[in-house]
Amino acid sequence: MNKLFRRWGFTPGERRAALFIIAALLLGWAYRYYQQHSLPNFTVTSAGDSIAVEAIRSAYFASVEEASGSLDHPSSGSNTGQESHAWAEVDRRIDINSASREQLECLPGIGPVLAERIIARREKVNGFSSLDDLLAVRGIGQERLDRIRPLVRCEPVGNKEDKL
Repeated sequence: MNKLFRRWGFTPGERRAALFIIAALLLGWAYRYYQQHSLPNFTVTSAGDSIAVEAIRSAYFASVEEASGSLDHPSSGSNTGQESHAWAEVDRRIDINSASREQLECLPGIGPVLAERIIARREKVNGFSSLDDLLAVRGIGQERLDRIRPLVRCEPVGNKEDKL
């Protein structure tokens, strides 16, 4: 390659600059190839992701309902009959008395350690009686509780057996 540069009349400084540019291009192409082939082409989602998305969706529609005073679901199209209100009857919030660790981890600000603490506290007190009982869990303060409050509910333990 050095003979080629000399034949074209490059000075030693121009040769170094050309070699540097060629090396930079090769490294850039190699890095781009590595990026494209080292990352997976798909996104793995779990059941917990679906639950979290549904909880956020329900919380959003509940806030819209409070603001407008209407029970119409935006995609229902009309307000005729009970079919348009059927979506409001299903409570898709996560029940803290029966939620798994994966479901709790889907909540904002709740990681694996905090989810384990919630479950340990739930087992220790035989179930929570209200959402405010979460304040007894180390790591959950009022701000974090206020952030997850629209996404969770507290079904008292005794009510589950009554419904069966």
